[in-house]
Amino acid sequence: MILAGWAVSAPAGPLVITRVEILVSPPNRNLNLAPGISAGDSLGWDDLSRAEARVTEQLAAEGYLSAGVEADTTIRDDSLVVRFRVQTGKPARVGGWRIAGDDSLPVEGLLRLLPGKGARFSRAMADHGAAAILRVHENSGYPFAVVTPLALAQESGFVYPALQVAAGPKVEIGFLEFAGRPGTKPELLKRVAGFSRRGYSHTVVAQWRQRLEQSGLVMVDSEAIVRALGTVPVGEPRGQSPRSAYGVRFWVTGGRNNRASGVAGYSPEDHQLTGLVHIAFHNLFDTGRRLEADWRSAFARTSYRLSYTEPWVLGTPIDVTASAQQQTVDTTSAQTNLALAAQARAAAWTTVSFETGYDRFTDAPSEASAAVVWAGTGVVVDSRDFPANPRSGVRLSVLTKVGNRAVDSTHSDVVTHIELGLAGVLPLGPSVAWSNSVGGRAVYSAATLTEPELYRMGGPGTVRGYREDEFVSTRLGWFTSEVRYLLGRTSSAYPFLDVGVYQDLSGWQVKPGYGVGTRVATPVGVLGLDYGVAFRDSPLRGKVHLSYDVTF
Repeated sequence: MILAGWAVSAPAGPLVITRVEILVSPPNRNLNLAPGISAGDSLGWDDLSRAEARVTEQLAAEGYLSAGVEADTTIRDDSLVVRFRVQTGKPARVGGWRIAGDDSLPVEGLLRLLPGKGARFSRAMADHGAAAILRVHENSGYPFAVVTPLALAQESGFVYPALQVAAGPKVEIGFLEFAGRPGTKPELLKRVAGFSRRGYSHTVVAQWRQRLEQSGLVMVDSEAIVRALGTVPVGEPRGQSPRSAYGVRFWVTGGRNNRASGVAGYSPEDHQLTGLVHIAFHNLFDTGRRLEADWRSAFARTSYRLSYTEPWVLGTPIDVTASAQQQTVDTTSAQTNLALAAQARAAAWTTVSFETGYDRFTDAPSEASAAVVWAGTGVVVDSRDFPANPRSGVRLSVLTKVGNRAVDSTHSDVVTHIELGLAGVLPLGPSVAWSNSVGGRAVYSAATLTEPELYRMGGPGTVRGYREDEFVSTRLGWFTSEVRYLLGRTSSAYPFLDVGVYQDLSGWQVKPGYGVGTRVATPVGVLGLDYGVAFRDSPLRGKVHLSYDVTF
């Protein structure tokens, strides 16, 4: 350390720094060194040595273990310049890892998780390696594992980090319990979570939590591993001393299980209102049974739908849903649909379904009618954290249906439906998320289909800025993009861009729209407003889409 001119020029008491310089050799723009002193600070006698040590520690954390740091000061007139001269040397490279501890998990498997020979060493890299070892232990039944750095040996130009691993006891989760204000029977919540006695796994506990939140029955505030003393695990002889059994406790707040929502649209150009009302009872008699009813009206089209779901049929993980739907168009054509579907969870975020049903279509102007007996399969993968207002996650849905379409007893055709959907939410910050979704619908048949058999697009849910169900086609799709500014758990504001495509006799048509929207939570429910404008229309000729969602 060099203190140039200190004894001659320094006045009594600490000096005030006018400039701090850091000279790195060889130059390295990726280094962001912070000595902890800056212009305007007072410089005491010990401050310089502490700043030098701080820079040396930061260089070591970046893997420059042989770096040299010299600090000097220069006093000229009334200015005090502090200068750090840094010689980084070569960054350290890993030659191998040394793991000490118990043999709960094979050391060879742990070593494969760590960076190999020649990887550049840094404190962040070592921390990531230790975190990877912890994750493996957590998902292998050792949630109390501890990884401790022991030493960093240097041999033959390489470094050999040494870690101490203490796995702790192997934990089997024997029970779930719920604290706080569940508002729902614990046995029902266990079934919703998909709980079964098993070895502890952090991934599985996260899946239990997500299923609870996706059900809408509760909101999970936190969870912890708990131990119930005096219990004997299954399979242990009763004559032995009681051992501790572990479980997971979720702190939850019960939600209102029933929901009513509505959507209304207004077109200034046509001076017409459109609307949809949805009522759902998601937990009848605290049994998990569900009953839903829908009413929808849009430009001379009116439909009604009623469905009932019986969960865990005969004690199996299968839910069975029966539904009926009636739709009329100008009282001249009608569609009746009866369906029966069975759903089961196939994996952590995956649900598979099998459906069968009967559709009847009538069209008075053409005096045509058809009956379709069909069967279909579906897959839904949903990893969203909070479906009502997600901040991250993906939802993928695929549905296929094949049916026999009979016009009379002598003529029939095959009709095939394909429905696809993909939605993803990417967090861009603590309160900003980017949401994108695409959807596609297609129906294939050699027969001439009636209008109720076709797919429709337009309005909220597909392409805002256009009338509800304005476009009708055998093949259509849409893309929606929103940048959501999250104002609360169920509140947000966002600009949006929607693009729809469909096929008609002239070929493929593109219908883009844009606008802004918001969802605001109030004491009486969540109010929504979207203002959408078709690309070729004036911004003053947009469509207003209102929505309302309340739980009770």
